[in-house]
Amino acid sequence: MYELHYFNLCPFARSIVLLLNELRIDCKCFEEKNYSNIVLGLSLQEKKNFFESTILKYNNEKISGSQAITEYFAELDENNKNILFGNSVTARARTRSFISWVEHDMFHNIVKIILYEKIFKNYDTNISSHSPDSVLIRETESNLKKYLLHAQSILEDNEYCAGDNVTMADFVLASNISVLDYFNHVVWGMNLKRLKHWYLIIKSRPNFKNILGMRIPGFHSSKQYSCIDF
Repeated sequence: MYELHYFNLCPFARSIVLLLNELRIDCKCFEEKNYSNIVLGLSLQEKKNFFESTILKYNNEKISGSQAITEYFAELDENNKNILFGNSVTARARTRSFISWVEHDMFHNIVKIILYEKIFKNYDTNISSHSPDSVLIRETESNLKKYLLHAQSILEDNEYCAGDNVTMADFVLASNISVLDYFNHVVWGMNLKRLKHWYLIIKSRPNFKNILGMRIPGFHSSKQYSCIDF
């Protein structure tokens, strides 16, 4: 049996949970709940990469990192590859391109900043003040709107993030949004009507149930976080 060791604040770990549920893969999950285990004792540069703590174990083998885990299951079975990335070379390239944008742009410029200021700053031994930088958070929230509008512009031309079918691109974006939405950083207004419609469809999928059940000790989720319709 597979074993997944993950951290529920990591949006990419969440996307792997969605992947496992979507492919109906039997897996025993182990959630890392001690935040200091992930942050303390690491250099500042290493701290920027703490989200690659997702590990899949099986038959004395170990795969580290959400991207490697995703590619493993895609290569394991052609049907898995079709489900996760699309059923053509063009579709798969489009899916991977969208995921790359989320991973290397949206996550690093938005999600990681919010999580560091809200959570991991408390465990940073290299700083004197552990209070969230309110100015930085406001600037990040302002930049977030641009990212969400860009995602919405793609959804105006497609049913889903990478075409007419749900792929890993949808799971990765939805997982990142779920983390932001937990802290109520997504302003769901009329200007995000199309994106909200897409997100509600993804949230209503059975495989998203485990994500909505994830909680962060000491922090209450937003009212809409676990609602299928809001």
